[in-house]
Amino acid sequence: MSLRLLTWNVKFLPKYAKMVLKPFGPTAWWETGGRASDEVRAERCLKAMLAGDWDVIALQELFEEGIRAKYRAAFEAAGYTTTPALGNDVLHEDSGLFVASRIPMHWFRFVEYAAKWGQDALSDKGIGVFCLDTSTIWGPERHSLYLFPTHLQSDDRHYAVRLLQLDQLRSVIHATLARVPDLDAVSAIACGDFNVRAEQPVLGVPGAAVATSEYAALQELLGRPRDVFREAHPAAPGFTWDGKINAMTRDNDNDQKRLDYIFAFDFVPQPLREAQTAALGRLDCSAVAMEPFLGSERHLSDHFGVSASFAPRP
Repeated sequence: MSLRLLTWNVKFLPKYAKMVLKPFGPTAWWETGGRASDEVRAERCLKAMLAGDWDVIALQELFEEGIRAKYRAAFEAAGYTTTPALGNDVLHEDSGLFVASRIPMHWFRFVEYAAKWGQDALSDKGIGVFCLDTSTIWGPERHSLYLFPTHLQSDDRHYAVRLLQLDQLRSVIHATLARVPDLDAVSAIACGDFNVRAEQPVLGVPGAAVATSEYAALQELLGRPRDVFREAHPAAPGFTWDGKINAMTRDNDNDQKRLDYIFAFDFVPQPLREAQTAALGRLDCSAVAMEPFLGSERHLSDHFGVSASFAPRP
């Protein structure tokens, strides 16, 4: 039996944030020109996610508390367990991370990133750490899935901040899995909006692309996990941010890039390259897709989602 996972940046900022982000004012980005309000868009997003029938849904930028409360109620009514606000101190917004799971949760916790910059520092961006009881679908021989949803620093100028965050993500994954006595019986996945551009075009060669230096650094820091979308679709662009077709992006942004990922770990990422690797229970990925979530008139977020179906390798 497969476990179906969706990750998606839904772009529900706090209402006050729209007063400080360009274009200034209560009607920002998608709400101009007759576009749907957040409340209407939230209903459409929820309907699309419930119709997709995913087992685990990991969202980013679910900051708006009223919408999060509605989502918790709706998902729980549909048989999911949901998370409260993750990372919510007095001075900052929470992390914007939200998980709904029909797979029972053994436990979960949240780790805030130590490095952050600019507007991103106004929220508690970080890492969710979830232990899911997969014995309910995969049998007792595969008893746990460790899930690490996250959302990294935005903006291409903040490469160094993201590297520090990736190093902390690696440390959290390593420390979590190092305490597990039977690694063959568990699997691990990281997912979310990494804000790392995966590929860049090759000048003079239409349609060709190569990995960016930041993506290569990500792979090195995290111990070379499997990028399941690229593994399944070697030549597809897979853009999760597409300013050329997605009217939810800024009007002057025509950039196209893959920023959102699902990574499957075959080994525990190590703090030192020379360290002995420790194998995890490998997951086979039977289906991977970019989810554009096109509403009746416009896409439902400025990011597209990524979904994947997993089962343990026999």
